[in-house]
Amino acid sequence: MRRINPELLILEFESLPDKIGSGHVLENLDRIPQEILIRGIHSSGNRARGMLLSHGARATIAESRFSSPGSAIQIAGDAHQWFESGKLGPVTIRENLFDHCLFGDGWGEATIEVTSPHAEGGEEYYHYPSVTIDRNRFLQNAPLLLSARSVDRVEMRENEIEGKAADIPSDQRVNIRACRELDL
Repeated sequence: MRRINPELLILEFESLPDKIGSGHVLENLDRIPQEILIRGIHSSGNRARGMLLSHGARATIAESRFSSPGSAIQIAGDAHQWFESGKLGPVTIRENLFDHCLFGDGWGEATIEVTSPHAEGGEEYYHYPSVTIDRNRFLQNAPLLLSARSVDRVEMRENEIEGKAADIPSDQRVNIRACRELDL
């Protein structure tokens, strides 16, 4: 290892496993926190989304208020396009107020959007281990509360839904693709 500056290292390997090659990304797991807690914030007035969460730790978003023209929370870990993070940890979204999010045009598919660069999950790999959406209040006119892709376990429980979204059948409030275990 050769340190160029505080932010840039050059790593040289004598050998690598055959399955690692050009186009793969390395992430320093020692430099990511073990847990992220975002609590008590008020996110509004942002041009697009309320929050972009891209992390490698267990994350909790709690007791906060979101009002944004796009998705309130976008979870987007990828090392394919923007190279912002690698593998992600479990996410819990609990006891928040989502106050008329997704009122803009083209800045998200759902109030909570879990995206993945992987087209499909699979028996051996899901991009996210779990997303739990628990005891939140949605004051919502837009139909989709959750869009999730490539998650091993998705849970939505004890959420309160008001506004036009309350009149939409519950199976039409979510868009789930390539997720293994669902508790909705």
